[in-house]
Amino acid sequence: MKVTHWNISKQSHPMFATRRYEDELFSGMGSLMPGCVSRVFRRESKIMGSTALSWKLDYRTHNSDIVHATFQTIAPAIYFSNPSKFIVTVHDILPLISDSNHDISTKIQWKLTPSALKKSDGIIAISNFTKKEILSHLDIDPCIIHVVHQGVDHSVFYPMEKIDSRAKLGLDPEGIYILVVSSNQRHKRMDIVGKILHEIRKINPKIQLLKIGYGGHLPLDGVINMGWIPENKLPLLYNSANLYLHTSDYEGFGLPILESMACGVPTVANDRASIPEILGPNEAIDMNNVKISKLCSHILSKMDVETDVKALERSNKFSWEKTSKETLKVYEKVFEI
Repeated sequence: MKVTHWNISKQSHPMFATRRYEDELFSGMGSLMPGCVSRVFRRESKIMGSTALSWKLDYRTHNSDIVHATFQTIAPAIYFSNPSKFIVTVHDILPLISDSNHDISTKIQWKLTPSALKKSDGIIAISNFTKKEILSHLDIDPCIIHVVHQGVDHSVFYPMEKIDSRAKLGLDPEGIYILVVSSNQRHKRMDIVGKILHEIRKINPKIQLLKIGYGGHLPLDGVINMGWIPENKLPLLYNSANLYLHTSDYEGFGLPILESMACGVPTVANDRASIPEILGPNEAIDMNNVKISKLCSHILSKMDVETDVKALERSNKFSWEKTSKETLKVYEKVFEI
């Protein structure tokens, strides 16, 4: 069985959630199917490497038995190619259901993506939540949708000495830090982050917020905007924090939550979308309907814990090896149809 991955990433792209999924999956499948898996990146050129042009110019089957589009908006490439079997990973469908102002390229992609998904032989949803979203908003046979969670590399993300981690990042060894890894998009709810920070610093003004994520800054007192953090420093950043905070209303999966848990960092996250699937039953908190004062009390109590053993144990349920093995099962099932 020969498989080709159509990736949304360009080789020059810095690491982000989808790129990590694509890299880890390609590596994992290479181990499970040596010499049988290839991949296609988008071109580096801004114009020639655009998603829409890549549909026609770059995404080819290479005589593969299965083509796996690793991001949902690659799906319309099927109109320009003819895979024997076609699988698409859907991370989320937020642009399809939100009222945000998208650029013309995004609008074109999402205009064609739903009908292209219907032509696939299999869909991999990265969470049960994403599967429910697909079934709620798209007319797709549930029998072809397979849930395969993302993973975490436990040899990279694991508990480390807090003092040593902070020293390597130039942070105050005696500081009290809440970490947020997120863009500033509306559904990420930085407004909640601001309210929490304002209220919690009334109680303890020494608490500071470390903010990274797509270069999005928060212009608030008590925020250390760290910009883009290289991949090799992310485990140090998680391990430098007293608590990881995730306020998002919508996540297809929520990889930073899992990474923080794997580092044993106390984690407080919103009870929305896929987040409860990662944190586990009754661990998320409804940030949209709870008083900020109560939320801050909860955060302060969690910050007293040095290592969250329960979160650490929960994280062991997820790994990229497991992701790859479950993906191979989808390949085998689709190949036999």
